[in-house]
Amino acid sequence: MELKEHIKNLWLYNQWANEKLFAAIPAVIADVEINSSFNSIRKTVYHMWDAGTVWLERITSKPLTPWPASAQYTGTLEESFVKIKEQENSYIQFIEETDLSERVYYKNLKGVEFSNSYFEVLSHVANHSAFHRGQIVTMLRQAGISQIPSTDLIAYYRK
Repeated sequence: MELKEHIKNLWLYNQWANEKLFAAIPAVIADVEINSSFNSIRKTVYHMWDAGTVWLERITSKPLTPWPASAQYTGTLEESFVKIKEQENSYIQFIEETDLSERVYYKNLKGVEFSNSYFEVLSHVANHSAFHRGQIVTMLRQAGISQIPSTDLIAYYRK
């Protein structure tokens, strides 16, 4: 499997896994305080969205909008899932149109300069999403939800 095909497949998996998990989140528990990196499922989802936005802006050379979801978004949780899917589609389009071995030069939110290949950044963002999906699964279990779909990569390949 070539590099572009591999990373595109990773992003298609990421989108599939997010859709499956987000469909299992009852809106009624989205804001229940649960001890985790972010103290609610909504805040965790918004963090995933924010991080995805910041990285997408970096790789497309747009001005950074620090933490846009938590700062600007007032819609429902379900509407945020639609926005995240749109963001994922933007990543997939970027993958299709870009030489992933090229490097991107960017600054973090503290102004420190870095450079990575597009492949490395895209791998990082997908992995970041997987990390927080795992946290959401734990938060759902702590909230008493037992019917949680598998979002394992192997389950994606088996579909």
